[in-house]
Amino acid sequence: MVHLPLEEIMKISLNEMRLFISYDNATKQLDTVYDITPELAQAFLERINSSGFDLRNTSTIYRLGLLVCFYDNMEQMDAIVAKVLLHQMMKCNQLRGFQAEVHKLKAQLLDIAMQNQTLNDTLGSLSDAVVGLSSTQLDSLSPEAVHNAISTLNQVSGWAKSQIMILSSKYLTYEKVLSFYNISQMGALVTGISAQSFYNMNPKELSQVIRGTLSQYASDLSPAQQQGILSKMLTSRDLSSAVTDIQGAFFKEVSLSDLWKETGFNSSIIKEKELRKSQALFLYDLLSKKITYEYLLCCFTPTEEWQ
Repeated sequence: MVHLPLEEIMKISLNEMRLFISYDNATKQLDTVYDITPELAQAFLERINSSGFDLRNTSTIYRLGLLVCFYDNMEQMDAIVAKVLLHQMMKCNQLRGFQAEVHKLKAQLLDIAMQNQTLNDTLGSLSDAVVGLSSTQLDSLSPEAVHNAISTLNQVSGWAKSQIMILSSKYLTYEKVLSFYNISQMGALVTGISAQSFYNMNPKELSQVIRGTLSQYASDLSPAQQQGILSKMLTSRDLSSAVTDIQGAFFKEVSLSDLWKETGFNSSIIKEKELRKSQALFLYDLLSKKITYEYLLCCFTPTEEWQ
């Protein structure tokens, strides 16, 4: 039913549509209509509404799957319904197109959701529509509001760098001390933490961070941030332990001079690290004197930048 052409959708009997939407598996099916068009979605919504389901009812909205991305019944909508729709629309990035229309709808719902309420009070209930807030609006937020909404903010993608800087600063103003726990709550907002703040972290917690949350966002950090992290790791503990703990893409930023200082390299240390071509050549030369050629090849995984 969910993949029918427009003329067939309009022929679906109201009783059949009522049974379909009542069926527990309806939402699962409607969550997979990634290539649906606005015209088809609105035809489907019209038949659902005509079959007796109230499209303003929360339980009905939860059943609409990706049809919510083209919701058009905006007249006299209240803030509660707008927030429910915004929450359900987090899945709309799965659509194969029509993101401009989705963005416009989210902006309209955002305005409704914020009516007669302060942004501090509503931030956590605005879903990923918060990415549409201006820098001025984000500047007006209290650190406590950002802290309380972090479980929503950390799921959002598409932030501008200026937005990340504002939200990260406010969150850390509330937290005061940068730790593994509060960084793990930040999602993409970790890229707004200053190089100095990373450098001031407890070395043990910083080691946990680069194996956890930061490993997902290493490529989004500035060179200054990466160097702040590496400098702390390499100067706050013995070199052997630091080199072992520096994981993934961060290892590519370790200088050859630091690698040269480390005399205890073995093949197991490099198996899960990303290497620059110069690092790979250096380590190959170093380790080839200790282990067999065949085993050594197993330790190195070429990357595109080696070409």
